Amino acid sequence: MTIGIDFGQGTAYDSTFPQVGVDQPSQAFRDNWLVIKTAVENLQSKTITISGDVTGTTPIFDSGSATIALSLSLPVQAGVVGTYTVPSITVDDKGRITAVSEAASAFLKTDGTNSMSGNLNLNNNNLVLGTGLVDGRNISVDGAILDLINTGTGIKVQTGVGTFANRQIDGTTSQIAVSNNDGIGANPIVALAVDPILPGTGAVIVPKGTSAQQPSSPVSGMFRFNTSNSIIEYYDSATWNAVPKDIKSALVNLTADMAVTSSTDTVVTWGAAEHDTGSFFNLATQPTRLTVPTGVTRVKLTGNIGFNAITNSTSTALWVRKNGLGGSLNPGVYGLPVLRVNSDTTTGAITDELNVTSAVINVVAGDYFELWVRRGTGSTAGLTSANFRTWFAIESV
Repeated sequence: MTIGIDFGQGTAYDSTFPQVGVDQPSQAFRDNWLVIKTAVENLQSKTITISGDVTGTTPIFDSGSATIALSLSLPVQAGVVGTYTVPSITVDDKGRITAVSEAASAFLKTDGTNSMSGNLNLNNNNLVLGTGLVDGRNISVDGAILDLINTGTGIKVQTGVGTFANRQIDGTTSQIAVSNNDGIGANPIVALAVDPILPGTGAVIVPKGTSAQQPSSPVSGMFRFNTSNSIIEYYDSATWNAVPKDIKSALVNLTADMAVTSSTDTVVTWGAAEHDTGSFFNLATQPTRLTVPTGVTRVKLTGNIGFNAITNSTSTALWVRKNGLGGSLNPGVYGLPVLRVNSDTTTGAITDELNVTSAVINVVAGDYFELWVRRGTGSTAGLTSANFRTWFAIESV
């Protein structure tokens, strides 16, 4: 009987019995070896099959010397193959992925279709977005701008695209006072300086209104423009008072005696202006008139005449005309004066001297006034220029 086993390693065992000159194993060993021989023979022409979570087979076993290769493969999981942006994964108790799907929410996604609820905790790590956008904004660019804004303290202003500068609010001495001008300690407060000086060459508009619109509870020091009578007024703790205006006035006089024809209304022609602060008088073009300039709304007038020696007894009239209207019997305007007197009956004994004064007269620019005189029948007396006796005056009020 011969038992031969080739182990593929260059060794063999021959079970032929008996063998001359060889110490043979015991009968028990030979019996066991026959069992092994039978098992090996049964293994020839067989394959090993593996099943379960992995599958695979071996090639047929034989008594050759080739290495046996075992090829294993994982089964394909239906419904999980694909590419996912933010996957939602299901894993069983053996660590196997049993299902994969696209996350519906609660995660940040690059395609912008999902939102995140709750907090994103970075655990003190940086969130690197590269050139990505958050809410449509480039965090890298905006972050650089925030760094600029965070430089220094106080008020920041944008001086250009992506550029900022520190600013503060400054006042002007005696004009504007500013506290907390950099806004660090508290809100800046801008106010008029104590006893302020208003700059410029223009004008200041003060509160204005009618007399009926005066404050119901005035306090001392208030002032306003009263449109009812065109004055600036102030309150003195008791009443409203008008601020005196810049008075404009003129006074004209004779420079030579002037004849007055008897029984004739005669306008006095003036020879010079003693003063004229409001351009009332124009000697070259209108020597009989005092004309109201722009800006004057009320005036008061006074006239005075002195006659040469009287040669007969007759009446004398003196009056003021406005815009050529009125006469010795009817001035034509309320407030204009008319004076009528009888001369002394003593021929040559006295000289007539007459003076008239008007009330305050409402006027507009361009209105004019003249002084008129009339002597009765037979009079040969004229107006004198001597001794400052014949003059005509106007003043704004």
